[in-house]
Formats: sequence, C-alpha cells, structure tokens
Amino acid sequence: MGEFVIRWLMKRSLALLAAFVIASGYQSLSGETSGDWTYTVTDNQATITSYSGDGGEVVIPSELDGVAVVKVDGGSYKSIFDPSSSSVTSVTIPDSVTSIGNAAFYGCTNLTNFTIPDSVTSIGAGAFDSCTSLISVTILDGVTTIGYSAFIYCTSLTSITIGNGVTTIGDTASMVAPTLPTSPSQTV
Repeated sequence: MGEFVIRWLMKRSLALLAAFVIASGYQSLSGETSGDWTYTVTDNQATITSYSGDGGEVVIPSELDGVAVVKVDGGSYKSIFDPSSSSVTSVTIPDSVTSIGNAAFYGCTNLTNFTIPDSVTSIGAGAFDSCTSLISVTILDGVTTIGYSAFIYCTSLTSITIGNGVTTIGDTASMVAPTLPTSPSQTV
C-alpha cells in the first residue's frame, strides 16, 4: 500500500510541475515587460502591445530584452498607448518594425505628423483611427497594404503621401479624411 501512495504522489507532483512549467512559459510569451513596454514574443520576434510611459515624443525600441521588435499592435480597437493615447505627440518607428497592426495608434489625438519608414510593409485596420489632430502622413515605398479604415476619423488630415509600393488600400481607409488618395504614388 505504501508503494502505491508514493507512485500516486510522484505522478501528481510531476503533473503539477508540468502544469506550472507550461503556465510559466505561456505567461512569458503572452506579456513580457521591459521598461515602459509590454510585448509578446513569437518565433523570436517581438510585438509591442502596450506602452505605460508618460507620452510626449515616443521612440519605439528596435529590440526589447535582446529580441527584435517587428510589429506594433494594439489589438481590437485598443491603442498601444491606451489609456493615455491623448498624451502622445510624436512616434518614431525603428527600421526593425515591418508591421503596424490593427488600432496601433487609435485615438492618439495629439499626434500631428507621422512618417512610416520603408521597413514597414503593412498598416492594419484602424491603425490611426480617430487621430483627430493628424495633419500629415508620409508612407514610404516599403508599405504594400493599407488596411480597412486605417485613417478613419482623422478629421484634420490635409496631406498624405503614398509611396510606390502600395498595391492595396482597404475600403473606407480614409472615411471622414477625404484627402486620402485612392491609388499609390499620389500626394494630396
């Protein structure tokens, strides 16, 4: 009887240890933190999901804890700067970033100008939704896709330059920002 109890306890202990290891691994992949940044890691590439700093002039890092930052993604209508989106006045994106995800800069109401570097290939749906002070956007040649409603409700947008690389512009990309060109290589 004693041997049975010992085996049973060992199996239970191993099961609990395995569950703990799996949970620890999941936690580290679902929300690492480095300074003011929260990020996830997939295939040794970081996606920034939130920022907790003071705002103002924000410089997105090219790497966090030795992992290259390749994407900025707020998720489903949640800016990476939420809830302090209104305090952000400028954002600098490093060349390591290849994707601006959905709602990444949603509601950054004090953001006035934005240049999207050549390294970025896609701009997600609603990426700049409700950036009501955004006046000027320059999209360099690396971008191939501008997502659905990317600049919706950017009511102050008066100048946008789209590089030669853009092949797809999503529906209502500029609703309520009627100056958005409908084809690449245009400046308004």
